[in-house]
Amino acid sequence: MTSNGNVREQITVALLGSTGSIGTQTIDVVASEAERFRITALAAGSDVIALAKQAAEIRPDVVVVADASRARELSDLVPAGIAVEAGADAMAAVAASADVAVNAVVGFAGLPVTMATLAAGKRLALANKESLIAAGPVVRTVRDIPGAEIVPVDSEHCAVHQCLRAGEGTRRLSHIVLTASGGPFRGRNAADLAQVTREVMRPQDLLARYGGEEFVLLLPDTNVESGVAAMTRLQRELTTRFFLQGSEKILITFSAGVAQLHDSETSMDALQRADKSMYLAKRSGKNRVMAA
Repeated sequence: MTSNGNVREQITVALLGSTGSIGTQTIDVVASEAERFRITALAAGSDVIALAKQAAEIRPDVVVVADASRARELSDLVPAGIAVEAGADAMAAVAASADVAVNAVVGFAGLPVTMATLAAGKRLALANKESLIAAGPVVRTVRDIPGAEIVPVDSEHCAVHQCLRAGEGTRRLSHIVLTASGGPFRGRNAADLAQVTREVMRPQDLLARYGGEEFVLLLPDTNVESGVAAMTRLQRELTTRFFLQGSEKILITFSAGVAQLHDSETSMDALQRADKSMYLAKRSGKNRVMAA
């Protein structure tokens, strides 16, 4: 209700990637501002158990699972009266149906959500950096549609956005230094870290960089328990070595989430589960490993 007694119309929110860290934090924010916002759509990759639980608590109009093979299972779990959709096209459609779409989908799979939201002239709360990194020129073509707006909501780009909106904005800014963009893993240190990892892990294990300070380790033919043990072993080895940041010696610690790829899911689904476990590990303390 506004100060003059009029009832304020709620802003509708489509939450894509609702079961991940950004998604669950968004639910908390909306719950704290229930008079202003209402979540009308929830979507997740394949975790139908968590998605159904959220649906029972929030009661959106529709829920979407990206993995179409899990649609029937989701239908059996959600309360009556909530529509169930499946697939990437359905995720894009519900994103465009709300006043605001929160894109917390992991990886390149989030691009259709970004495109559909902006093409519909809606506000996009973007936590999916890959949309801009992999397809910036394409996204720019729909960014200029009337009503379309991108609001960063995660990581360094959110901090930059807040700096630009504060006070005089660009009129008082000459440049921005991202001290968290890569941090101690920039340049030579990243190579050193990779070398230590290769020494500790098996020859068939693969290491890839995933964002500023995040890495993905692929461990073929490894169960969850062995994966957790391998990450713990790597943590112990890193604590015995120092890395150089300029002339300063630093000690690297990390938190990790471990997920085993199931036959019924895509690699992106497994990565999303590992990412969620990693954030839970971070919350529990430094240098922790948690299984999905």
